[in-house]
Amino acid sequence: MSTTRAIGYVSKENLVLVTSLGMNTWELALALASHTGTRAIILVPSPDRNHTEEIPEIIRRFKLDRTRTGFLFFGDPVKDSTKSTWPIRDRKIAAIVDLIIPVSIRPGGNLAELIEQNRDKVNDAFIINYDAKTRPRPRYDKSRLNASFPEGNFLVHFTRTTASPWPDETDYDFYLAMATSAKEYCRSARSNLIHILKSETIFGSSKNIRGGYRVVGFTALSNSNLHDLFRYRRRLINPYFEPYGLGISTDTAVKFGMRPVRYGSPENYHDLPAGDKPFFQNVGDGGRWRSEQEWRHPGDFCFAGIPADNLHLYTAYRPECELMLRETDIRITPLLI
Repeated sequence: MSTTRAIGYVSKENLVLVTSLGMNTWELALALASHTGTRAIILVPSPDRNHTEEIPEIIRRFKLDRTRTGFLFFGDPVKDSTKSTWPIRDRKIAAIVDLIIPVSIRPGGNLAELIEQNRDKVNDAFIINYDAKTRPRPRYDKSRLNASFPEGNFLVHFTRTTASPWPDETDYDFYLAMATSAKEYCRSARSNLIHILKSETIFGSSKNIRGGYRVVGFTALSNSNLHDLFRYRRRLINPYFEPYGLGISTDTAVKFGMRPVRYGSPENYHDLPAGDKPFFQNVGDGGRWRSEQEWRHPGDFCFAGIPADNLHLYTAYRPECELMLRETDIRITPLLI
């Protein structure tokens, strides 16, 4: 990987890496600098936070040596959003460094223009051609979906390919896994499911949940919604769900506090009792979210101790079932045939 070689060069030459946070490209470089013991200065777009608390958290996330790490905070809390700070940060870094080492730059983009403006500082030894499709996005043939699965009495938590750390790992470990990924991406839907099996926990998330409640989402899988669940989302360059998941019997789910989602309009949310609000979901344009038939578990869902008969695993392809059986004795059904 060119980024790994570039950071190796910075370390070997005893240079100081100037990097940032908030994008995979910047954070990958920081994790590699931590791994190689390279000195680093981090530009943090954080104008209105408590820096005395934030610095230890960044040190923890990336396993940094505090004696070899410096911080520069910048930004205007009134004018700046996260994304609007990106070009500001890039210009600041270009202005203070003596050497720019591009790796993969989108032609015609802001970074390409910035590099040309600072051509006298550029070392092109590690540059590679920009390719937005270097790692193909997951796509599945819905015509091969298998209708032979336990229907009606199982709720399924489907996994997705992700570009962020697991909730129980550091950013450092995530980026080191990314840097050493070979044929299969380190956080594919399948690898995420295997991690769930090993940890016996599905960690809750507040992403896209009104009110910021942490929940684990499940779907009532049936023939009526099977094809719709795995539709491809062009805007997000990913399927809605991927055919890897953990199912739990409905009776057991109810015992563990799961409840079906209440679909409605944003106005309906404000009229709900506090205890019902974590289970609310905006119905969406044309009622598009109803097909998910979602249930939710508040907080994290730990399934250690639940009998295997009350659980069920789903994978995309039959050959993967054997691999999964090395991790568990839970029954497995391939969803593509």
